[in-house]
Amino acid sequence: NNSWVHSIHHCLWAGVPCPSDCSCVVSQQHVTCEGGLTSIPEGLPTDTRELRLSSNHLPLIGSGCFSNLSHLIALHLTSSQVSLVNPGSFQGLVSLQYLHLDQNRIEQLEEGVFRDLTQLNVLYLNDNQLTEIAARTFQGLTSLRWLYLSQNRISKISPSAFQRSSPLQRLHLDSNSLTNVSADAMRLPNRLTVLNLSNNKIRRLQYNSILRRLKFLIELDLDNTSLEAVSSKAFSRLYRLQVLNLRDNRLDTLYFAKRLKSLAQLRVSGNPWCCDCRLVWLKRWLQDWNETEVERVRCERKRRTVAALHRTFDEAL
Repeated sequence: NNSWVHSIHHCLWAGVPCPSDCSCVVSQQHVTCEGGLTSIPEGLPTDTRELRLSSNHLPLIGSGCFSNLSHLIALHLTSSQVSLVNPGSFQGLVSLQYLHLDQNRIEQLEEGVFRDLTQLNVLYLNDNQLTEIAARTFQGLTSLRWLYLSQNRISKISPSAFQRSSPLQRLHLDSNSLTNVSADAMRLPNRLTVLNLSNNKIRRLQYNSILRRLKFLIELDLDNTSLEAVSSKAFSRLYRLQVLNLRDNRLDTLYFAKRLKSLAQLRVSGNPWCCDCRLVWLKRWLQDWNETEVERVRCERKRRTVAALHRTFDEAL
């Protein structure tokens, strides 16, 4: 009967039995080996497309561990206490598109550690212990579109960490220790459309920042970065910017030397604004585009919303 046939296939997939510590779903070519393993199981079916190795104890990912899994598309190593990834760890994964290394203990990444992953689209490295992104860390990732580096301790990113031709579109660097975002300090891929820098300690955003080269950027998140001052030209080259988040900073004024024609969402609440004539433009913009936000914006000197200060603005003008 059908159930008997299914059970046989469950045990013998492509002539290879499912490893004893794993469960295999033949129809989807998925293998799950989760929960307390101390080594990567041997004898995994060579045509596996998704491999789940999360919630294990795998401090070292050695070279060639997955060399026979040329059909693998997704590899999950979340919360597996990984602390060291060797060059060659991902050798043979010529089809891999999704790699989950989040929620581990990785402190550093060696040059070219991902060089074999030419088809990788999404890389999760969030919630590790990285302090620096060294030169050529992402060498070889010629298909990478999304990169998650949130919730690390990153304070420095080498100007040559990314390849110049990188197709990266979405980069999450929130909740790190970045303070210097000048163009000299780091160089981000210029095709980025989404950049999240929230929850860092940036304080000042000058004209000569990493943003100057990001002409395709659509969404920029700078909330809770201790921003005290923003150059009037800081965003002047962001011709396609639609969403700008500046909430929960230390800004008392804001001025754009060049109008951001594409901007559709501007979030500025949670700042100690000085509501004088310099902010008339901001009040009018919020009234036209975001009435909810304008009610949230409060002034440092007078405990009233910007919306309620129109008379003060009129007098100042």
